[in-house]
Amino acid sequence: MDAPERELRVTDLFERSIAWYRRWYFLLRLEEEILRAGRYERPLALIGLRLKSESRGDVERLQAALKRVSTEELRSTDIPGALGLDEYAVILPETDRRGGEVVVTRLQQALSTFSPDCRIAVFGEDGGESSALLDRALAN
Repeated sequence: MDAPERELRVTDLFERSIAWYRRWYFLLRLEEEILRAGRYERPLALIGLRLKSESRGDVERLQAALKRVSTEELRSTDIPGALGLDEYAVILPETDRRGGEVVVTRLQQALSTFSPDCRIAVFGEDGGESSALLDRALAN
């Protein structure tokens, strides 16, 4: 017997504690934004973030900081995603490298307590596929 289908809710798309998209949905949106940028020859930047949280108290402070960043430092059109343990990314539609660098500076300041390692990948310059852009943005 098949399992009953469960209706997808908006809250299923987010990591509730930080209000950033879950990995699966973020990757889907990245593919869509790459297609859009290619089709209309528009800029697209991707920022990769690695953050360090040592203790339980750090994790709670990090969650609060990420939630604050999503409302205070990012545009409503930007797409933040939680990719894994201490690994995050932000899709910046209509943003070139210079614009991405401005956002990186704001993120580094807002998250300075967590030793942010931020890198930028730009569609076209650093690759044309999601895997290439993610590899570049999250390179060690």
